[in-house]
Amino acid sequence: MSRQQDNKNILKEAFEIWDQTKGASVDHWMGIMADKVKFKSLADGRGDFGFTEKRHSREDMRGYFEGLTSDMEMIRYRVDRYIAEDDMVVAVGSTKWRVHATGKT
Repeated sequence: MSRQQDNKNILKEAFEIWDQTKGASVDHWMGIMADKVKFKSLADGRGDFGFTEKRHSREDMRGYFEGLTSDMEMIRYRVDRYIAEDDMVVAVGSTKWRVHATGKT
């Protein structure tokens, strides 16, 4: 199996666990993540989503996950496609969360 396929399988398993546990698998993510990361969110830290600011390390990512799971409850997480090239894997999909403060999804 190629390194790309191995990386794709690691990410696929992580997202399956993420969905099954409804966001309670942060330790699994920490276990597979490199020390250095490049993470960006569309929200980019705006408004009530300060936890979505850019992240550059595994420990930075812990802060992201803590903000995400303390403010919201996961309804579902679905990945439709994985794209692997060189040492990068991208997951394309959709998710649905409920905001604790408002009850809105």
